[in-house]
Amino acid sequence: MGQIMSQVKKEVDVEFNVITPFGPKVGVGALPKAIYKKFEKIANKTLKEEELPLNSELAGRINSEYRINDKHFTNTNLGAFVDKSVEVYLRTCIMEVQGEAAAKNTQINLERWDGWVNEMKSYEYNPAHFHPHCQISTIFFFSNHEDFMGTPIHTLHGPDKTDGHLKDYTTDGCLEFICKSEGSAGQIELGSWRTAPQKGDFYIFPAYLLHTVYPFVSDKTRISASINYNVGLSGAKHRQQKSGDNNE
Repeated sequence: MGQIMSQVKKEVDVEFNVITPFGPKVGVGALPKAIYKKFEKIANKTLKEEELPLNSELAGRINSEYRINDKHFTNTNLGAFVDKSVEVYLRTCIMEVQGEAAAKNTQINLERWDGWVNEMKSYEYNPAHFHPHCQISTIFFFSNHEDFMGTPIHTLHGPDKTDGHLKDYTTDGCLEFICKSEGSAGQIELGSWRTAPQKGDFYIFPAYLLHTVYPFVSDKTRISASINYNVGLSGAKHRQQKSGDNNE
């Protein structure tokens, strides 16, 4: 995998939420219309050209996986948007952990490590995995979850995590982040977070965070892309733990 330097040279506006479904934080947002169209065009072009296949190098049991040429991100509005989003995500995390001053004074150096697009077909899937050799990962979706859903492989019946009501549901085609086994702690905290991504949705998260994409059955496909980042932080002192911070 190539190592590519990235600098945020263009001024772009980014807006998304940083949520805490468990310990690690996850950035969740939707691509602006113009950025989405540009990214979707690049994803489709990459799949059509079928250059630089990655299916033998990545964790996914997916046939169509190809590296995205970094020229599409270098000095472009798309690259600037993704880079800026990762920077905002990092500053938000630093602010919540170390405080506003640390977030403001920390210098963030980003390095795009690699980017790829995949087209998932029936019965293909991504097993639970993390992304090595980097610190931050991103995922971008170019299909609506309900558009490629066919007959459910398996239907479950249980409590909806949003309101607790019992309902029929399926994990088919869902993205799930896994922090830890819930065990008996599942009644008071979540060990995983499952979501059904929509067209234009994107996620930013620590590269060490396990995640998986479940298989589905359909005559349609689902297209998504990922970009990994190496991150260097400097210029701010870490908050020192004070006596009495630990509750015994």
